[in-house]
Amino acid sequence: MDAECLLDCPVCGQATPAEIPPCSDGHEGGCPDRICRRCEAALFVDPPLRLPVRAEIDRDRDAA
Repeated sequence: MDAECLLDCPVCGQATPAEIPPCSDGHEGGCPDRICRRCEAALFVDPPLRLPVRAEIDRDRDAA
Protein backbone atom coordinates (compact mmCIF):
# COMPACT_ATOMS: atom_id res chain seq x y z
CA MET A 1 0.00 0.00 0.00
CA ASP A 2 1.32 3.43 -0.89
CA ALA A 3 2.23 6.07 1.68
CA GLU A 4 -0.99 7.87 0.67
CA CYS A 5 -4.13 6.09 -0.55
CA LEU A 6 -7.92 6.19 -0.32
CA LEU A 7 -9.49 4.27 2.57
CA ASP A 8 -13.02 4.14 3.96
CA CYS A 9 -13.18 6.41 7.00
CA PRO A 10 -15.95 5.55 9.49
CA VAL A 11 -15.94 9.12 10.83
CA CYS A 12 -16.15 10.90 7.45
CA GLY A 13 -18.45 8.19 6.05
CA GLN A 14 -16.66 7.95 2.71
CA ALA A 15 -13.39 7.02 1.03
CA THR A 16 -10.86 9.66 2.03
CA PRO A 17 -7.15 10.25 1.49
CA ALA A 18 -5.15 8.44 4.16
CA GLU A 19 -1.47 8.64 4.97
CA ILE A 20 1.10 7.00 7.23
CA PRO A 21 1.47 9.05 10.42
CA PRO A 22 4.87 9.54 12.08
CA CYS A 23 5.76 6.07 13.43
CA SER A 24 7.50 5.59 16.77
CA ASP A 25 7.31 1.77 16.60
CA GLY A 26 10.33 1.35 14.32
CA HIS A 27 8.37 0.13 11.28
CA GLU A 28 10.19 2.60 9.02
CA GLY A 29 8.34 2.66 5.65
CA GLY A 30 6.32 -0.49 6.39
CA CYS A 31 4.13 0.91 9.16
CA PRO A 32 0.59 -0.57 9.01
CA ASP A 33 -0.99 2.49 10.64
CA ARG A 34 -2.92 5.05 8.58
CA ILE A 35 -4.64 8.31 9.46
CA CYS A 36 -7.49 10.08 7.65
CA ARG A 37 -6.23 13.35 6.18
CA ARG A 38 -9.67 14.99 6.59
CA CYS A 39 -10.54 14.24 10.23
CA GLU A 40 -7.30 12.61 11.52
CA ALA A 41 -9.10 9.43 12.62
CA ALA A 42 -6.92 6.34 13.03
CA LEU A 43 -7.70 3.78 10.32
CA PHE A 44 -7.09 0.06 10.76
CA VAL A 45 -5.52 -1.30 7.60
CA ASP A 46 -4.65 -4.80 8.85
CA PRO A 47 -7.03 -5.72 11.71
CA PRO A 48 -6.81 -9.15 13.37
CA LEU A 49 -8.50 -11.78 11.24
CA ARG A 50 -9.98 -13.71 14.15
CA LEU A 51 -10.18 -13.43 17.89
CA PRO A 52 -10.17 -16.61 19.98
CA VAL A 53 -13.59 -17.73 21.15
CA ARG A 54 -14.20 -18.35 24.84
CA ALA A 55 -14.15 -22.18 24.43
CA GLU A 56 -10.59 -22.03 23.00
CA ILE A 57 -9.41 -19.87 25.89
CA ASP A 58 -10.94 -22.25 28.46
CA ARG A 59 -9.53 -25.34 26.69
CA ASP A 60 -6.02 -23.86 26.56
CA ARG A 61 -6.20 -22.86 30.23
CA ASP A 62 -7.39 -26.32 31.30
CA ALA A 63 -4.62 -28.03 29.29
CA ALA A 64 -1.91 -26.09 31.12
